[in-house]
Amino acid sequence: MIRFFFAVDPMKLEHYLAQYGSQTYKFNSAPMVDRASAARSNSRRGSWWSEEKCDATRLVTTLSTSSLSLINPGPCTLLVDTRSPYSLFTVLGKVWSFQDFPITTSIWVSPELYSAKHESFLSDPFTFDEAMSGFTRESGIIHQTAVAGPHYLLRTLHVLLRHYSQKLQTFKTLSGGRSRWSGWHREFILQPSIINKWKNIEDVLGDAVESLAKLLSNRMWISEPFAPSEWKYDQPHADYSLALEHIRQSRDWFAMRLGMLYWLICKTPDRPKYAKGMEPKRWFVHVLCAIRNRKQSTWDAVRRTPMLMPEWQSERVGLWLHSSEALTSNTKQPPVEWFIRSAIPVWYRWDQRETRLPGPSSEELQMASTWITPTPTSTRVESSLGQSVSGELNSTVARHEDRPWSLFCEEPQNVEFESPAMADASAHPIEPPVIEPPGVIEPPGVIEPPVIAPMQTTPVPQTLASGGLSLEEEANAAKKAWETWLEQHLEKHKRMEATWSEDKKKRRLEREKQKPRKRAVVNVWGWDDSQPPRYVPTPVLKSLREETLEGYWHSAVRWYDSYCDQWHCCNDWTISENGEGSDDDDAVSMANELTSDDRMQISVENDMIDTLAVSISRSTSALQSSPSKNKPEELKLELTQREVLRILMGFFGFVPPLPVPGTINEAMSEKDLRGALAVLGLERESIATSFFSTPLGKLCLLFLRSFTSPDNEKPNFEHWDLSTDSRQSLAYNRHVNSIRTTLSTRQRENDKEKDQERKKREAAKVNERTDNNKRSSKRKKANKEGEGEQRKDEEEDRKKRTWYMFDFGNAATVPWHLAVPSAAAALYVCRLPNSMTEEEVAQDLFEEGMRFHTLQRRENLDRAPTDKQVCTLVPVRMSDHIFEKDDYDHYLGQCDSLLQLRRVRAALLRGGYTQQIALGSMAHNEAWRGPCGIHDDEDHMFVVKDSAGVEYIDDNFSRVEFEILSGVYSIPTGTPDRSSNKLPTESSLTGKGDQTIKRSWYPFPWTFEVSGEDAKRWTEHTDSLWTKCYNAILHDDMHQSLRNPITIEEWRNKLRGFPDTRRAMKKLELWSRAFLEEQLGKL
Repeated sequence: MIRFFFAVDPMKLEHYLAQYGSQTYKFNSAPMVDRASAARSNSRRGSWWSEEKCDATRLVTTLSTSSLSLINPGPCTLLVDTRSPYSLFTVLGKVWSFQDFPITTSIWVSPELYSAKHESFLSDPFTFDEAMSGFTRESGIIHQTAVAGPHYLLRTLHVLLRHYSQKLQTFKTLSGGRSRWSGWHREFILQPSIINKWKNIEDVLGDAVESLAKLLSNRMWISEPFAPSEWKYDQPHADYSLALEHIRQSRDWFAMRLGMLYWLICKTPDRPKYAKGMEPKRWFVHVLCAIRNRKQSTWDAVRRTPMLMPEWQSERVGLWLHSSEALTSNTKQPPVEWFIRSAIPVWYRWDQRETRLPGPSSEELQMASTWITPTPTSTRVESSLGQSVSGELNSTVARHEDRPWSLFCEEPQNVEFESPAMADASAHPIEPPVIEPPGVIEPPGVIEPPVIAPMQTTPVPQTLASGGLSLEEEANAAKKAWETWLEQHLEKHKRMEATWSEDKKKRRLEREKQKPRKRAVVNVWGWDDSQPPRYVPTPVLKSLREETLEGYWHSAVRWYDSYCDQWHCCNDWTISENGEGSDDDDAVSMANELTSDDRMQISVENDMIDTLAVSISRSTSALQSSPSKNKPEELKLELTQREVLRILMGFFGFVPPLPVPGTINEAMSEKDLRGALAVLGLERESIATSFFSTPLGKLCLLFLRSFTSPDNEKPNFEHWDLSTDSRQSLAYNRHVNSIRTTLSTRQRENDKEKDQERKKREAAKVNERTDNNKRSSKRKKANKEGEGEQRKDEEEDRKKRTWYMFDFGNAATVPWHLAVPSAAAALYVCRLPNSMTEEEVAQDLFEEGMRFHTLQRRENLDRAPTDKQVCTLVPVRMSDHIFEKDDYDHYLGQCDSLLQLRRVRAALLRGGYTQQIALGSMAHNEAWRGPCGIHDDEDHMFVVKDSAGVEYIDDNFSRVEFEILSGVYSIPTGTPDRSSNKLPTESSLTGKGDQTIKRSWYPFPWTFEVSGEDAKRWTEHTDSLWTKCYNAILHDDMHQSLRNPITIEEWRNKLRGFPDTRRAMKKLELWSRAFLEEQLGKL
């Protein structure tokens, strides 16, 4: 007998344990096995422990702090986590894939299951006759007997399917229009683009289920659930609420097909000679055969589905198993180790038999208990229905008993245990909740609302909201946090504009006039889940930006920050008479269309935004009224002069003479001009070339000639800040003395290939030196040459792994240290104004597109929060595949999944093309936020060591994650065999001799960083190449050579750049490193 009970309120757990439980249960989470701890404990835990490989003991009484729900005990009971829609079908598929598993089931339904306010359960699927096949409903209990498989069960379990991790707002935008048959009344229908996506998913799931059902038809009888389109999500409706209800029901019903597919996958056996990692699984071969006529991007959609990857360490449903006596009485029950191997957490009963076995000591039990609950928590528990539950336990139990539980569950039979932790709980009433002392408003990003003083006898006003505050108190705290952040942000704007070039100011004013809606990041302000909660901005997905902005047209705050190119949206802070916020979440209001452009304007009801508007208007009028910008030619000439001087002074150390000489007799050629433009990264069409005919322009060309010429002649000491005789020499800069050199513990990605080539050369030289025809003196000479080359390679490798870290000591304003990968970048930081803080310096590096890291000592960091897992499988395409827009859309979906990770800031820190890809999907201030913490996977951290061996770390992406972010595809070199007697996966997925090539939409970071196009910053010329590549992908008639993904070798050829640029970057780094060695000693 399997019994399911959905109890969404965590407080019910203690109630039912007090009523039905008496034993202590212990927990094993298979995905988080500490092998070292398990090995130390196996010797004294007995056979039961060694079979389960438990690493920690967790008491069931701590479940009150989690969101797990209670399942009424039975021979095999499932603990359902309502947060994860896939987890239920994950365990169902594994449970029923065990041969001859008992199929008699009882489904227990709680009243909260159909609560309209709870988003996870929106409607009752039992009202349809199609879902009632084989079932009878009596007092809320669904009984089923003698069913060969779980498909009937899956047809009745109503679990929310969060399509693309989007909430209900995805379905609030319904298009209303005129019906040709019913006159001029409005009809509502889902957006056509979403309908097409759902249709495609429905067809693919149907084909996959049908193919696997035919494969297993000789072993069992299978009845498929009806299609989600039966809920009419693709048809127009005259009533908005009815349309929204059908859309919800259709969305939820996709879970039935997914559960059926997963069960069929688990029941499909692999071939006897199956080799993991060498060939595809049997189920994938048959599914691919069924959808072989569809687009190849659909293949990857099936291959990368999270639910079909049981090896993932994601949130899964746990099993509540009874003692060994109960297990031995039911021989058809899967053994415990079978669930452990399937990565399913197991709860099992700790009764007299297990008590007699050698177990963990009291110290280990205490460690496990404190590991789950390090500090005592408040007794107020937020239920999953959004209601606050607090007070004494006996009153809580009374409230539960007042509900008609007898209508939905029956008394459990043969229950002989009772929870000792809750047996006499009524004798010890729970104390009133303790509210923390007042908080302090912190800088932007960590703004905390003030917490109200302890309330002893005063009743809680209105509805409790964030952090135990009333709605009015919460609104005031949010408004105060917003105003504090805005005031600091406006001050930051002034500092930014003081250091900006005229070109940046011009682009900002253009953004202010024409506010972007797709490209700009959209942040929605709200309370986070930290304790105490903070009022912080959260960026939305790129695909939801326009929809989010439209949803805030009625809000009091929707502000575009032209300096940072970001939107900020938040709800009104006023409280209505009924005690609720002024924002209207009613579904019908979301269907109203925008009829006036006035709704798109900023309407912030505070003086801060008015002040910002005045400052913007003043800067605009000041720029337009400047007397030197009356003519377009003069404006272009002045902008060219400022941009050229900014680049030369900031990156190359140019010091203009005072005063500028009236004439320069040196003649300048067209070659000098081309070389200068290549080094500066400027496009000829965007500048006034007449500037280089002026005396100052000729001085700039003469200065750059030292970098582009083949000889090693250094620039004039008077015009170069690396010379000690210059009037602005960096030898006296205080930031130079703050530089510390560190070595990265891992080689850069491109060094791996070079290391292999070096080993091949050494092997060839060894063979040559061991030639018997050579004399001994020649062999000694060859050995010396080989040792010299080896030392040279080691020194070159050391230089490439050197990172320059700035340690400001007591003057530091942040806990992390800024680090750059080159000496030239370190000197660029030294040339910035001394008044800039570390965050402002990091922001400047970010805006220049330079690579950097924010390093922090390992011992000062905590363990990073557990991040969600994303699929890192490289997409596969056949060698004859023609890439289309659908492939690029699938690539954008992969990027969205990667850019939801906590360590996504590593993409912004990388610079180059990787930074450009991530710019549109996250807030820019994530780049200088600092590391998340210590990750379990070393590939997710960037680690360096200083001369004392102290480790500093930062967030990082793995190699395959960077490749996926660049749009990589693995393409077999074999010729595809489309014949009907061979499956495509068997004949062409492995290629000739397992040979494959990689193609990508954009260059890999390590490919771009060693190319001649990389000027260690994002230049105008590089941006034009990026724009050409992007437009070629979106428009088939432009730049055919860039329209499709290309190989690594082809990217190297396109990024070869100009010889003058490569020569200048090499000299700049060489001279910069020599200067630092002269000032700081040997690096």
